[in-house]
Amino acid sequence: VAGQRIGVHLSTMPVYGGAKAVVHLTAERGNPVDLSALGFWGNSLKTLKTILARPHGLVIVAGPKHSGVSSTLFSLLKDLNSPLSSVARVETGAKHRLPGINQTYLTGGMSTQEALQATLKQDPNIIMLDNIPDGSTAGLAVHAALGGIAFFGNFTIRRCRVFAMEPSSVMVSSLRSTRSQVSRPTSAGRRPANSDTT
Repeated sequence: VAGQRIGVHLSTMPVYGGAKAVVHLTAERGNPVDLSALGFWGNSLKTLKTILARPHGLVIVAGPKHSGVSSTLFSLLKDLNSPLSSVARVETGAKHRLPGINQTYLTGGMSTQEALQATLKQDPNIIMLDNIPDGSTAGLAVHAALGGIAFFGNFTIRRCRVFAMEPSSVMVSSLRSTRSQVSRPTSAGRRPANSDTT
């Protein structure tokens, strides 16, 4: 469409009297966009920039599927990416490509926790994990953040209990920011609507 590749994801299910179909159209992911283009502005953007300037801690972006969480995280990494930093990302599939970031894809039956453990041995300054699936992985994320790493991750709202494994005092010590987001239609297309707790 207009020279841009569009991904089409179709979900169908039988319902009384026929079938229900939901189509998700997604523009091919290129370079991350500026945070302001994602709906961050004013005090929200200023607060976020202050959080990003801190050298370590845990930042969580949570939302339902197709709410733009991965795009938000990659835009955060774009702001942090520097030749002076070692940035690593563990992901389940190729969603974005950002030069200067060491991206590891889960293949060959490797679990998220195993990939994260291997990444931690590489001594990065910044880690982004595109999915925190369980309490064990959440525990690694919390302890990495406490150990001096800037850790960015997300999980779907349904999995918000994955951090219940960690004592609240440990969790509070590591947490820099949480952000929730949903995708809302606008005249220019769907854009994430953000709220944050700092």
